[in-house]
Amino acid sequence: MSNDPRYHKTKRWIEKKLVPFENTMSHTPPITNIPLKGDWIFSAHPLVWQAFVLFGIIFKRPPGFTLHASWVLKEIENRYGILPWITTLDKLKRSQKKQGEERKQWYADEGAWFLEHEENRAIISPYRVIIEYLSALSKPAIGILSRINNSPRFTVKLASFDDFASLQEQRAEESILRMERLLEQQIQDEKKQKQKEQAKQEKRDQRDADAKRCAGNLEAMFHAGASQASFCPCCRAAFNAVVTECSECGKRQMRTLALDESELETLYHRIRSYPCLDNHP
Repeated sequence: MSNDPRYHKTKRWIEKKLVPFENTMSHTPPITNIPLKGDWIFSAHPLVWQAFVLFGIIFKRPPGFTLHASWVLKEIENRYGILPWITTLDKLKRSQKKQGEERKQWYADEGAWFLEHEENRAIISPYRVIIEYLSALSKPAIGILSRINNSPRFTVKLASFDDFASLQEQRAEESILRMERLLEQQIQDEKKQKQKEQAKQEKRDQRDADAKRCAGNLEAMFHAGASQASFCPCCRAAFNAVVTECSECGKRQMRTLALDESELETLYHRIRSYPCLDNHP
């Protein structure tokens, strides 16, 4: 099929058609030559018959026009034809299914009861191939058609290739804006997270510094002869006497220590680990 002059002619025509919209179409799903199961059953390359459906049928109808898959199939069959043995098998399968209905028996997908299950399934329906292509054009990423309640009928949404290209351009611009907003939000989130981590680190550093200052003051009191002292776990203020209220921050969470050599060894770590209960609900 790729050696068919119609294929090369159609390919060149479509490529020329896409040139003005090359940037817009670069990230757009294909609208012709879409791979489909059984797309080879027509007597023309899939690019050829799909281009005919798109440009020769769909884009010549106004928005809101209803297409039926059977009518589209008839147009393709009249223009290009179907491989004869496909037609023979398809008619055989459908006639057997019709015969089953008349006998009030249902062969379901089996069709020809005298064929194996795999053989029946291997018979390709031209009707289904057309439905698959029209359904592909109905996907949100393309949006040329709209399928009506999962039926074989489709509504034309975009009546020209220019309309399709404009829609893709609009979607591309919206995608860029979404990406820009997402990137901006990500930058803001990272900035807030960094500030949050920085605030936590500053708080830890301040806690370390306050604990070291308090431990140093208590150690100085011990060397000055004090045997008991108090400190505030909230502001880490130290006092060389037993007190119940901090004169620095006014909190009544004082801790009393018996100052001796063994206390001094772990003094800093214990002071740092004491929580200020007012900071915890």
